[in-house]
Amino acid sequence: MNHAEATRLAAESKCVLCHDTPCEPCHWPTHRGMGGAKAGWERREWVPLCRYHHTLIDGAQGASKAKEFERSLAIQIIREEGEDGVPRPGGGGT
Repeated sequence: MNHAEATRLAAESKCVLCHDTPCEPCHWPTHRGMGGAKAGWERREWVPLCRYHHTLIDGAQGASKAKEFERSLAIQIIREEGEDGVPRPGGGGT
């Protein structure tokens, strides 16, 4: 799978956190900011997230305590639930 295919699939999916659409493919459990520059686009390497949650998980909204708390909750939900009830490995931006 390449980036364009992952983007199309994510756009048709619901956000794993809020179930909103459209979505973007967010690298998970290792994103590029964690040194995952070689992170690929295979289905187990990303989760569909809406723009808000993608930005939140990537830590691009600053480091306020409120945002960091919200981010940690979102990460915990992804770790526990995964997509379609499939558990995913931990990690991702913590």
